[in-house]
Amino acid sequence: MKKKYVKFISLLLLIIGVAIIYSIFDPSTNKYFPTCPFLNFTGLFCPGCGSQRALHYLLVCKLQAALNSNLLLVIFLPLLLFYYLAEAINYFSPKKLVHINIVNKGWFIYSITGVIIVFWIVRNVSFSAPNILAPH
Repeated sequence: MKKKYVKFISLLLLIIGVAIIYSIFDPSTNKYFPTCPFLNFTGLFCPGCGSQRALHYLLVCKLQAALNSNLLLVIFLPLLLFYYLAEAINYFSPKKLVHINIVNKGWFIYSITGVIIVFWIVRNVSFSAPNILAPH
C-alpha cells in the first residue's frame, strides 16, 4: 500500500476513534478527560475552554448545549472540516481540484487570530448580565 494511503487511513481512524470516545463519554462527568491548565492556573477561560464538552454535545446532536460550551468551536469546526476535506481531495487527485487560496493570505491569518483574541477577552469580562460566552 502506498505511504500516503497509510497516512490518510491512520489519520481517518484516529479521527473516528476520537469521535467515538467523545460521543460515548461526557467530558463534564468523566474524570479521565483533561482539564484546562490555563483555567486551573489563572481562573480565566482560554479560547478552548469548553471545547471537549462542545464536541461531545455536537456528536450527540445537542446544538444549544454545544453553543453554550464553546461558541467559537461550533462556528469554526465546519470551516475546518471543509478545509481538510478539500486538502484530502487535493492530496489524492493528480491535479489540484479544490482551490482555497484564502487560507494562505496574511490578512486571513491575522483576522482569525484577532477573532480568537477578542473571543478570549470578551468571555472573561464580566458585564452586568451573565457572560454568554463563558462555558456553561
